[in-house]
Amino acid sequence: MTQLNAALVAALLALALGCSGGAGTTETESESGSTTASSTAAETDATTAGEACEPYFNGREDVAGEAVSFTIRNTSAAPVWVQASYLGEGENNRAQVVELRPEGAADPLISAATECDFPCTGFKADPCNNGCTDNGPGNSPIFLDVGGSYVVEWDGRHLVADALPAACTPASCTDAVTCGVWTSAGAGDYGARVTFGAEISCGSCTCSPNADGWCTIEQLGASLNDPQTLDTPFVFPSAAVELVISD
Repeated sequence: MTQLNAALVAALLALALGCSGGAGTTETESESGSTTASSTAAETDATTAGEACEPYFNGREDVAGEAVSFTIRNTSAAPVWVQASYLGEGENNRAQVVELRPEGAADPLISAATECDFPCTGFKADPCNNGCTDNGPGNSPIFLDVGGSYVVEWDGRHLVADALPAACTPASCTDAVTCGVWTSAGAGDYGARVTFGAEISCGSCTCSPNADGWCTIEQLGASLNDPQTLDTPFVFPSAAVELVISD
């Protein structure tokens, strides 16, 4: 009877130890699985946010574009001066010789952005820096001789103001952020505008035209007297567009 009791006790002890070890293993696996699931979910959320923010932080070179060449040709009987920049939002000069507008749009596309257009890429590198310094005079007009031509290239990209999503806004920003996103121009009807004049307010400013019949002066603040505009419609994308200044 003593041997039977001893055997029974040994069997029960082994069974108890086996059950205890099994329960511990199951609990450990459960905790590990929960931790892995949480980490995976966090990584997924971060990846999703990154993918959603990527278009806002793309640089100009990251956006597809169709190149267009604009030739300003002077077929008139006298030389002219072509305006080399225009006043944008906040009275800041954009070095943009040819202004481009989708048909029916009041404002030209921002194909030459300044710091004051606040590209979203700046908020990624320097969060919430709302200052800009581009408030000086624009580029001096371009002299275009009789029979001369001046070529401007556009890569088919422009900047569009948009609200930066909260998930993409740096933590240091206390207010909502609106910034410029580089965008591919859509296909359709557009207008190209060049502003020119016969004289400039620059006293005796002169320059020597190159083989193409144009030159620039190094005189900040020079502006056109009695400016005129020339509008030329075109369909985008187009390989080449001519803007002809005539009598």
